[in-house]
Amino acid sequence: MKKMKIYKSLAEVKAAKRVVVLGNFDGVHVGHQELLKLARKIADEKQYSLLVFTFYPQGQELFICEFAYLATQEKKMEIFAQMGVDEVLTIPFDERIAKVEPKAFAQEYIKQKLDAQEVVVGFNYTFGYKGEGKAEDLKNWLDGDGIKVNIVPPHTVNGETVSSSLIRQSLLAGACKKANQMLGYPYSLKGEVVKGRQVGRTIGIPTANIAVWEQKVLPHKGVYASLVKYKDEEYLGVLNIGKRPTVNNGSDTTVEVHILDFDEDIYGEILEVELFDFLRDESKFEGLASLKNQINSDMQKVREILG
Repeated sequence: MKKMKIYKSLAEVKAAKRVVVLGNFDGVHVGHQELLKLARKIADEKQYSLLVFTFYPQGQELFICEFAYLATQEKKMEIFAQMGVDEVLTIPFDERIAKVEPKAFAQEYIKQKLDAQEVVVGFNYTFGYKGEGKAEDLKNWLDGDGIKVNIVPPHTVNGETVSSSLIRQSLLAGACKKANQMLGYPYSLKGEVVKGRQVGRTIGIPTANIAVWEQKVLPHKGVYASLVKYKDEEYLGVLNIGKRPTVNNGSDTTVEVHILDFDEDIYGEILEVELFDFLRDESKFEGLASLKNQINSDMQKVREILG
């Protein structure tokens, strides 16, 4: 498989005839994947390179203080490569970009600098100053130059239009199964295993505390049936997101997972935990014995759901 090229500036992009896909691709959900499938089909038919043009940081990070991402850049690039993308141009959305007029963006960036032969965008794509440019504008401006603009209609799951916003809302409500359907893959949290208070060890149920990227969307606080990925192996896990009220964890929200049938020292290692089902809200128990009983019950549920 040809290695995907990643550019961090327009100056790095060499001249070539391209199919260009535009969007934020936050989460690279099933709707985004429809754009990529169509673009790959066109690129194969016409022997063009397939380039994704996106922004990182996204515009929302510039204007929304508490904005959080559905996917890390690493995850996005991984999915792009799996979808057969040849090139990715990912540049910061900054004040300079924010001030570019929509028509100038279409003519200078898409037509001239990227040499787009065809363009693929979603139905709700916006661009240029204050997001005033719409997908239909792009079509009107570029079609006259012989550049076909393909506008992909909404993609629905169970009657709802898939969007990054709806996926966020689902995760924040604890509806990870619904979020996973819209993403097309399990939502995951990934990070280095760090030392916690080690209370779990005192009751025979050790947990791995994961230092998750602070700009990643944290789902609703509670307990989840999960799959833990570690060094190309997979294990069942009971994931807890919350403040651990039974052990007086304070105000910090932690992400910790008990890995079933596992007993290794993994401090400093990287874990990825995929969320499959919401088990229960976080609760305060009378003591550690009650907490242990509940976690044992959670473990049994995980085995039933994922085992």
